[in-house]
Amino acid sequence: VVWDGQGNWVAQPLKKSSENQDGAAHPHEGSRGKRQLFKDLAQHTFVPEGVTADYYSFTRWRCFQRFVSATINVFGVQAMLLALGIKTQGALGAAAATSWVLKDALGKFGRIMWAGRMGRQFDSNAKRWRFRSSLLYAAGNGLEIVTYVFPASFLLIATSANCLKQISMLTSSATRNAIYRSFAAEKNNIGEISAKGEAQIAVVDLLGMMFGICLSHAVGTSRLSIGLTYLVLSCVDIFSIYQEIRSVVFHTLNFERTGIVLRKYIASNASVVVTPGEVARSERIFRRPVLPDSERFRLLSDILQPTRLTPAELAVHLDLFREEKFVVFLEDSTPAVIAHKEARSADVFKALFVCHLIEDALAKRGASAVTTNAERVSLIRAMYDRACRDLPQLLEDLRTAGWDNARWMFDVPARVRWTAPTTQLPGEGDVELQSGIRGQERLQRL
Repeated sequence: VVWDGQGNWVAQPLKKSSENQDGAAHPHEGSRGKRQLFKDLAQHTFVPEGVTADYYSFTRWRCFQRFVSATINVFGVQAMLLALGIKTQGALGAAAATSWVLKDALGKFGRIMWAGRMGRQFDSNAKRWRFRSSLLYAAGNGLEIVTYVFPASFLLIATSANCLKQISMLTSSATRNAIYRSFAAEKNNIGEISAKGEAQIAVVDLLGMMFGICLSHAVGTSRLSIGLTYLVLSCVDIFSIYQEIRSVVFHTLNFERTGIVLRKYIASNASVVVTPGEVARSERIFRRPVLPDSERFRLLSDILQPTRLTPAELAVHLDLFREEKFVVFLEDSTPAVIAHKEARSADVFKALFVCHLIEDALAKRGASAVTTNAERVSLIRAMYDRACRDLPQLLEDLRTAGWDNARWMFDVPARVRWTAPTTQLPGEGDVELQSGIRGQERLQRL
């Protein structure tokens, strides 16, 4: 629609961009249109909408890693077939077929036991377990190569290899949803992200297997050449999965991320809250955290010992935290926590906040400055009061920095049930006098 200069809008045919001044189609326009069509089709098939920025870096490394992993898998299968004598016999005999089926069946048992024992830890430490799953899979591929060196022990070695790979696949699938959930922004389109992620992997696995077949023909059947190829490809595979996991940015707090956030927050005098992206660059993927907060939690049998807390001292701590679903105490100058059976994630976060405040105070004063039970209780009381005062602002700062306060990833390993005290804590001068009797009464209720 153009303006004719006389007060009217006039409709005119729009000249197509594919035509030049002579009305002929541009020689490169057709191929450009086909490329754009293919690009749009690929994006619609493989790339979800509304994802976070770290998704693309994760996907690039993931596709490359799966390509290398599929290539390595070809060598593992080749080695097992050679170990069974396929090279010389030309077909699977009854014994070879039985061994092949048994190694798959027995490997399933390892998967079942692993799921029952470790299933609860996958959500709270998805990055670390995803990386460990890659190491297990690489180890499984390595054992498959070993079957070619020791064909007489095929069933034992192949079963161990399959068990490691089954455990790896279980761990990978269990942590995948947690990683996909972190990519879903406002749309919360986890289903679309999962479906298109599987489509990406299907294509890359196929390409990796084709490349592996070609490479296996080039490498040959020498034990040395197969082993060296496996080592080189495994190093590339592990490096790729490390970069893949490093690029993931979680917006939910677990024990490790909480420790990083709280230490930085307290060290900056409550002025700095690190963002999820900054924490992602500090998280440990291969090694365990420096000070894992998950190891602070204790059972009643752990603390009622002469070297830790007496029943009388425990009673004082219970009274101090009578309005909470947790109790914080000092264990050899290290803050520890007793979590109630009904403690929620917000209670766990508050308890960890108190612990980190106590650690900061002890680092400034020195552990030798707090020796008696009265001094320990006084320090805990002061840090608990500070936590109650600063917690609302801290939660608001976390929300502003991009953290999701509606979801937490705290898998508390130990919980205790106790009866809430009905009496008030006595005066400072009466604590040692009355705590013994009240401690015995409280111990009976526990």
